[in-house]
Amino acid sequence: MLLDTCESRLTIHLSCTNLRNMDFIGRSDPFALLFLDPTGILPRRRALAASSAATSLPPPLPDPIPPPETRTGRSGAYQGRDPRWNKVGTTETINNSLNVAWATSFEINYFFERAQKLAVDVFDRDVASQSDADIHKHDYLGSAEVSVPALVRAPGQRKTLDLKIPGRPNQKCGQVTIIAENVSHSKQRIHFTPSLSSFSSGWAVNKGKGPYLTVTRPPAGTDTPSSNKITVWRSPAPATPSGPKSFNFAHLTHNYEKFCRCDDTVPLDFQVSYDKGGKHRIVASATASLKELEQSQGRLKLQQIQTGCFPSPSRTPLLHMKDRRMTEDDTFLDYIIGGCDISLVVAIDFTASNGDPSQRGTLHFFDSMEPNEYELAIRAVGDILAAYSSDQLFPAYGFGAKLPPDFHQPCHKFSLTGSPDPTCHTIDDVLNMYRQTLYNVRLSGPTHFAEIIRAAAEHANVEVTQNHQSYSILLIVTDGVISDMQSTLREIKLASMLPLSIVIIGVGDADFSDMVIIDGDDLDQERDIVQFVMFRQYRDTPEVLRSMVLEEIPGQLMQYMKQKGIKPNPPPTD
Repeated sequence: MLLDTCESRLTIHLSCTNLRNMDFIGRSDPFALLFLDPTGILPRRRALAASSAATSLPPPLPDPIPPPETRTGRSGAYQGRDPRWNKVGTTETINNSLNVAWATSFEINYFFERAQKLAVDVFDRDVASQSDADIHKHDYLGSAEVSVPALVRAPGQRKTLDLKIPGRPNQKCGQVTIIAENVSHSKQRIHFTPSLSSFSSGWAVNKGKGPYLTVTRPPAGTDTPSSNKITVWRSPAPATPSGPKSFNFAHLTHNYEKFCRCDDTVPLDFQVSYDKGGKHRIVASATASLKELEQSQGRLKLQQIQTGCFPSPSRTPLLHMKDRRMTEDDTFLDYIIGGCDISLVVAIDFTASNGDPSQRGTLHFFDSMEPNEYELAIRAVGDILAAYSSDQLFPAYGFGAKLPPDFHQPCHKFSLTGSPDPTCHTIDDVLNMYRQTLYNVRLSGPTHFAEIIRAAAEHANVEVTQNHQSYSILLIVTDGVISDMQSTLREIKLASMLPLSIVIIGVGDADFSDMVIIDGDDLDQERDIVQFVMFRQYRDTPEVLRSMVLEEIPGQLMQYMKQKGIKPNPPPTD
């Protein structure tokens, strides 16, 4: 199961040019299907083939997933989509045109930590039905695919791709243009200043602390009164007295979509309560939508639920929701679309606790048909982060080995390339250098992190300005117990002042209790920059591994940028 950490949504728009004319009279009547691969995970044997290709090894056996049903139109065979692809929707049909811009748009959730992909299949409509069961009755015009990271990094968040038909590489099928827009309403934030007037605090003497204000609403699709309410906001502390019968609550600020689903007509319950032993007892309430609240000039008459909280029957207490305003939050996606570059630094553990690399079952054992845990971890995270790097340069280090020619002292930081420059040019290059290094060094120890973190800090120590935004991520893959804990903590503290995050993947089944220490949120540092994940908990679900490892990166990047007063830049136009 994937972790839902979505903070942004994208609207997808589709258009096509130079489509093939499949009609004898007039022109084609195009429509399109949009599909989403939510994880970007290749079937296992295809992933192995990609890994083998990088080392010139023979490819593994064909993909064991059975091919989908073949559906044939006059322009070629439409193979359908295998179960990885989720259908997002279908556009309308535009009649008699080879150049179309469909009005139908689609919304998808954007996840930084997933290798999401989009696919577009285009058809010439020949029958009334556009159902999946009848798709073979239409002429197939071609397909195109694009990764979501590549789309949001493209100028103008626009990609124009050639439509292709499998088995017909030379067939000219036209082009499809895919445009992504960051959904603005998911970034909107609503603000209020809540207060009470003509409200008695005498009830609280025997009944608990308060008053508190809680706002609830019905779940989506159930705007009628229901006991199944969703709590969307509660004042973090009791209201403070502002007069004999008046109280001021904390400022209310909340994501607009989560507050009312971006619908000003959704009924909201405003509940005044007192806390006794952790249980909130509601004493008065009012119900109104944001539209009704605006019509009442931000004043709501409270209905008494518990006796004693109204000063007198002649004076009805009022809840005031003043100073309503809307703002927009900056999101991680805004920084990415604005050109913020993500850099990856890789560090690999070559200590002797990994076992003899020549022995099957040890952590560094190389098998062309079965990547080891180091390779799987680097591939899972590296492929995601590489999509956000503009230069595709990845410094790669090792630590904990004795180096040639004398193999005398263990080295706690060395370049995997064998030269002073540790730069690799692709993730495949990182993996190749890792495999080559295994044959050139002797595994040793102990496990030291301090020098590796210091090296990553040097890469990250560039001037980040409003016009030149960048952020670095250090990926450490390790099997062992840290031997230089105090030095490591000192380097983490220094690194927390830089545009840098550290993600650590623990392979094998060693004692990783030290990692819990450096991943703690209560360390004395500028900000929390470390995330640790045990590989074996998610070995069979790489999409969850990536989500767990990378889920804190967007928040850490935004925290750094906000501390420096750096806003997202407008999207580049070229």
